[in-house]
Amino acid sequence: MCSFNNCLAVLRRNSLCVMLVFVVTGVANADEHAYPLPASLKSRQNTMITISPSGDAVVSFVTPLHSGYRIGMAISSDAGGAWREIDSISYMRASMVGLQRRPTIVKSDDGSLVCTYEDQKVGDLMPRVYVTRCVSEGAPWTTPLAVVRGFQADMQDFASMASDGRGRLAIAFISADNMSSGRHLYVVTSSDYGVNWSDPVRANTQSPNWEGNACECCMTSIAYSSTGILGVAFRANRNDVRDVHVAFSRDNGATFESPILIQDGKWTIAGCPSTGPNLKFDNQDTAHISWRDYRDAVLRPVVYYAKCAVGSLITPRNVDLSTSVSDDADYPSVSVSPDGKIVTVIHESSNGVRIAVSRDGGETFDSRVVDPFIKRNASCYTVEIPNGTSMAIWTSINDGRFDVAMTVGAVTSVSSQSGLLVAKDNVRNMLLYSEWAEVPDNATVSAFDVSGRAIELEEQQDSPRRVRPVSSHLTFVSVSLPESITVFAMIRGE
Repeated sequence: MCSFNNCLAVLRRNSLCVMLVFVVTGVANADEHAYPLPASLKSRQNTMITISPSGDAVVSFVTPLHSGYRIGMAISSDAGGAWREIDSISYMRASMVGLQRRPTIVKSDDGSLVCTYEDQKVGDLMPRVYVTRCVSEGAPWTTPLAVVRGFQADMQDFASMASDGRGRLAIAFISADNMSSGRHLYVVTSSDYGVNWSDPVRANTQSPNWEGNACECCMTSIAYSSTGILGVAFRANRNDVRDVHVAFSRDNGATFESPILIQDGKWTIAGCPSTGPNLKFDNQDTAHISWRDYRDAVLRPVVYYAKCAVGSLITPRNVDLSTSVSDDADYPSVSVSPDGKIVTVIHESSNGVRIAVSRDGGETFDSRVVDPFIKRNASCYTVEIPNGTSMAIWTSINDGRFDVAMTVGAVTSVSSQSGLLVAKDNVRNMLLYSEWAEVPDNATVSAFDVSGRAIELEEQQDSPRRVRPVSSHLTFVSVSLPESITVFAMIRGE
């Protein structure tokens, strides 16, 4: 039997128009927008997604320019079915993206939009956290404002933003002050839809129960619960023990309780892990956290999941999501259903972008690959959408360019939706064709690229009926009959 990788190798070696045919039984096509945004000649990368109170999905991304980046966004009001794109809302002068950094845009109940990002603009000695906003979709965006004031170091890094959807916003970031050594976790808040911002408050507060710094090179994650509790997940640095913690605030960031240790195995590293946690709440005020660490007791980097009720002082059980399925894993994002029963984690791995799903409140998970071609710099993120399913995005390759890839609803791999990878063990045979493929007159025929985006077909209606894709890139042609589905993998010669 020919493996999928071997098949790709055959395709890449052959300069002619070649088709590989896999005949698969009992496989249905799923309805998924793998590349949902309108086709574009520009790259879209460092993707991020948030959900508004009305259920709008707001995707942000950056497009590289000759110098710096342009920030763009797209909004969907129908769970990812159709998208409205705004090509440029702000400009980043410095390259403050990567390592989970990316612009974040939230939409509130009044229709206003707020975007935050890190930049080193003209006159800045070091990168700072900036905010720009508009009163409604399509309205002009304000001049970016540096939101941090007071006894704060010039440099602010690894910023994350949360919104309660009703005018309250919070931004967490790593910085320093003139009162103590080292880097710490700070939060600024707004109660008027991002017009005005508070002075920074330190969230990794010192107490008899906790003392230490925040990791200077790891991403933060901040979120509001449905009852207004603010939670911040971060990686600490306590004498080079760099474990994940969560700090909670019950007064919109005015004060924070002592951080709670989330990791149940310490990671000692005299250097930069450069990977932070992600946090979401369910409707029971339980925080769900996912992160990657290389703790002292393991032999490889592992993505973990844990959950922690607000007010708990006990380190929760850590669930290993990646050791059994990949040699390496990093940069996870977590989403959770309102009742806390369905948990979704998307992350990078040595065998591609993976999604792990639990239907028993995070006790057990099933994991599968959703994009085998992207193993680094995927900028994965997942959110819960109002219809009770998860929406996950990442940066993939579309027609030779970076683009926003997406899966919505039931979690299945992009490849399985082509009827190819998950069914490869049921392959009956493999045939080679050149130029045109003959198909039955009563067949339903469609074409898509390696991640599921529809590709136009060229068709000859003469007898016998023949088809081929217009694209010269690797394309799959699906021929559906009541008893089977045949999937052709094709690269056309120039």
